[in-house]
Amino acid sequence: NNCGSLYNIITIKQPAELLISEISTKNNLCFEDSSGEYELYVSGLTNTDALTNYNLNLYKFINGNYKLLDSPTILQNENNFTATQLTNGDYRIDVQRKQYRNFIDGNEIECSTFKDFSIVSPSRIIITETLVNNISCEREKGDFKFKIGGGIGPYSLLIGDELFKNIESISIQRIEEKNRFGSQALTKDDPLFKDAFYFELPNGQLYAQISDASNCLNINSVVSLSNKNYVQNPKGMAALKKYLMYKKFDERDIDSLIDQMIDWIDIDNQPRQGGLEDYFYTGPLHTPQQYTSKRLFYDLSELKNLPAFRNFNWNDVSNYLCSIPLSGNSKVNINTLNMEDSELLSSLLPNATLKDAEAIIASIPQEGFVDISQLMLEFPGVDFTNSNATIFFTSNLFSIKSEIISEDMKISSESILYLENNRNGYIVSRTYNGL
Repeated sequence: NNCGSLYNIITIKQPAELLISEISTKNNLCFEDSSGEYELYVSGLTNTDALTNYNLNLYKFINGNYKLLDSPTILQNENNFTATQLTNGDYRIDVQRKQYRNFIDGNEIECSTFKDFSIVSPSRIIITETLVNNISCEREKGDFKFKIGGGIGPYSLLIGDELFKNIESISIQRIEEKNRFGSQALTKDDPLFKDAFYFELPNGQLYAQISDASNCLNINSVVSLSNKNYVQNPKGMAALKKYLMYKKFDERDIDSLIDQMIDWIDIDNQPRQGGLEDYFYTGPLHTPQQYTSKRLFYDLSELKNLPAFRNFNWNDVSNYLCSIPLSGNSKVNINTLNMEDSELLSSLLPNATLKDAEAIIASIPQEGFVDISQLMLEFPGVDFTNSNATIFFTSNLFSIKSEIISEDMKISSESILYLENNRNGYIVSRTYNGL
């Protein structure tokens, strides 16, 4: 009787080892900063047959113990993880993985590993041993000598209005970098507008913020440049008139104001129907005696030079009118408008009612509108092709507001930057205010 044999091959497997490998560490560049980053790679999380779930936790060493951080910012790209927004200190990151056996009564066991790392911040920048040599009979030029301690070199020295001009340079770099790749839309939630920046000074702090400067009606849009002279721009005039009508001003007063604005700018001495030229401003009935500027408005307050403006309330017109030294149609980024800008938007669209403008603003997607065809598709009853301004979806006008605050003074500056052809930026106006 021949007896056979039976056998079965059993394979015992084990999961990949759970390991944390450091990829890079980025320390903070400024004192008390929170821009540190730690990037790591976790191996042993690829065996999906053995993996049920895993946890990744971040701890910080505080008062002699590692304390679990609530809701840390950790970015994941497959098995790569990056902990961001880290302040100065010692950290521990651990990974826990539950492993089970492929039996009916599959027991779970937990594997874990951890890795310690540190984020370093430089000490506070201080200026010491300052020696000042003033101008005297023997010395035509003054100078000062000092030592810098702390921080991370190389250092940049900012003096007087150079503080603000350096902020302008940094802002221009940020804006040009943002527009370098031709982004189709720029929204009010973009980091360019959200992220302010700071500089620590010996006795204070410099703060700066970039914002969109196109969400206003430029009073210089009532003219356009033609043959080296400023002539009336019907679209700009229509936009301003419609906006002022929303403010319940008299139509005849509005027409007179616009005529006087154009006469104030143009180079001829021929008054318009409701306008005034040099003969009036230099005459005995006008105080102070002056000439028309024969240039664009540099500041909104210049409107107060015009007699017609006496019929207008400054608070009603100053919020949404602006003075950018550029002629021609205003350019407005529709993606940065808020609901309170509905009168402005309606003024730029000849056949758009206030409700139309509110509906358009309310429907701006988070990523922004990208072109006119998208607007026309969503709002077929509004004429976007014959607007009184150029409707943009990005911005080419930016406001850079800077402020120096110390114990005994406060100095502010606002610069308007124009981005030419969405590439090169330059400052078109700058104002200072010291308190």
